[in-house]
Amino acid sequence: MSPLVLFLLTMIPGTILLGFYDVHTKKLLQKGIGEQTLVGVGFSGAGLIFLVALFFFGIPDTAPGFWSTFFFASILTVLGQFAWYRAFNYGTVSFIAPLRVLTPLIIIFTGSLFLGEVPSQNGLVGIALTVSGLLLLLGAQGGSFFASLKESLQSSGFLWGMLAVLAFSISFPLDKKAILASSTLFYSTCLYGVTGITSLLIAFLLNREKTREGLSTLWQNRRVVLVWILFLVTGGFLVNHALNFTLAVYAASVKRLQALWSVLLSGAFLKEGHTLRKSLATLIMLIGVIMTIVFG
Repeated sequence: MSPLVLFLLTMIPGTILLGFYDVHTKKLLQKGIGEQTLVGVGFSGAGLIFLVALFFFGIPDTAPGFWSTFFFASILTVLGQFAWYRAFNYGTVSFIAPLRVLTPLIIIFTGSLFLGEVPSQNGLVGIALTVSGLLLLLGAQGGSFFASLKESLQSSGFLWGMLAVLAFSISFPLDKKAILASSTLFYSTCLYGVTGITSLLIAFLLNREKTREGLSTLWQNRRVVLVWILFLVTGGFLVNHALNFTLAVYAASVKRLQALWSVLLSGAFLKEGHTLRKSLATLIMLIGVIMTIVFG
C-alpha cells in the first residue's frame, strides 16, 4: 500500500474524530469548567489509555535526540492546548477551529528548520488558497464582510487562538521528529500523559477551589467525558501516526480538514449560525488542501 493511501486512511478518519472532540470540548467548557482543568483531565485520561496499550505492544528503542525533542514539544503542547481551550471559551467552534488552517504557513518555516523539508511551488499554492478560505470565514461571522473581519481579528478568541496556532506550528514538526525517533504509541503516551498531569498541577496551583469544582462537574458528566476522551485518543493517535507517511507541512495542511468537520458539526450539534457561508469558506480551504495533496 502506497504512503499516500496510508496517510489518507489514517489522517482523514482522525480529523473527523477530532471534529467531534472539538464539539464536545465546547459543550464541557459551557459548563464552567476551567480550561487548564479540562486539558488536564482530557490529556491525562488519553495518556492512561495509551499507557495500557503500551503494555501490550512494548516500549520501543528511542533514537538519539528523542528526549530533548519530547521536552520542548511537551512545553509547547501544554501552552498551546491551554490557549486553544481558552479561545474556545471566548468564541464559537465554527470561528475558532478554522484558525488551525494558519498552521501550515508557519510550518513551512519550522518544518524546514527542524526537518529540512521544503514544499514544492504547487504545494505552496494550495496552502495559500486554504488561507484565503480562512479569511472568507473570518468575514462570515455576521454583518458585512469587512466589519465581521475586523471584529474577528480584534476578538479575544482570535488572539488566544493565534497564540495556540503559533505553539502548534512549532511543536508539529517536533512531534514528527519524536515519532520517527520512537513510535506513535510511545510518543503519544509520553506527550499526552505529561501534558495532562502538568496542566492539572498548574490548575491546582492557580485556583484550587475552582479546579475541585471543575473535577466534580466532570465526574457528574463522566459518560460524556469518557466519550470525549475516546475521541481525543483515537483521533489523536491516527493523526500522529499519519506523520510517518508525508512531509510535516503537507500533513498539517490535510489535518486542517478537522476545521471543516468542526464547522459542520457545530452547526448540527451546537446550532451555531451562518453555517452556509462558513461551509462555503471551509470548502475553499478543502480545495486548497486537495491541491496540496495531489499537486504538492
